[in-house]
Amino acid sequence: MARPLGIVVTALHVHHGLNPAADRWLAHGRALCARWARRGLAVEFAATKLEDGPGAGESVEAWARQARYRALRQMALDLGIDLVLLAHHRRDQAETFLLQALRGGGVAGLSAMPGRVRREGVTWARPWLDMPRQALEAYVRRHRLAHVEDDSNADARFARNRLRLEVWPEMIHVWHAFGGQLQAGRRAIVAAGEWMDRRFAG
Repeated sequence: MARPLGIVVTALHVHHGLNPAADRWLAHGRALCARWARRGLAVEFAATKLEDGPGAGESVEAWARQARYRALRQMALDLGIDLVLLAHHRRDQAETFLLQALRGGGVAGLSAMPGRVRREGVTWARPWLDMPRQALEAYVRRHRLAHVEDDSNADARFARNRLRLEVWPEMIHVWHAFGGQLQAGRRAIVAAGEWMDRRFAG
């Protein structure tokens, strides 16, 4: 889709230095993009490695997320990239909504992840927020795309993983449309927040 538009897609990779397999993930991404480029696809690859790490008592999840976004932003600015696409899907959004609710998040927190937002010179977009994970997995299988599974996703010490591994399956078992219902609830909260902004701004 990019080539006819004269657009070059750059895959941005952040090496967090947390997982023993991280070097292999970096090599995988670089090799995959190089193979696509040899086929004539308009794709390049750029990576950065984080030099620091979480401090004593600091959440590894929070540190990794904040450091990753800083690194992505810096790479984008250095390369003259204005738009960064993120791969969050519908279940990611539902998990974020639930975690914010459990932490007592307000309207902003319960709005979860925006589909598109511009911050500090970069537009961040999540085009797959309404797409179920199963659809993405089916696409990967159909096109035989080589991919990497992060084994830390099975570590139940992290809050999001506990939710995903232990709570989510039970909720889906009881309420089959659980993910879609959460998405509808989140949208209602967003709409209410926007109405309040307009109401009190006027």
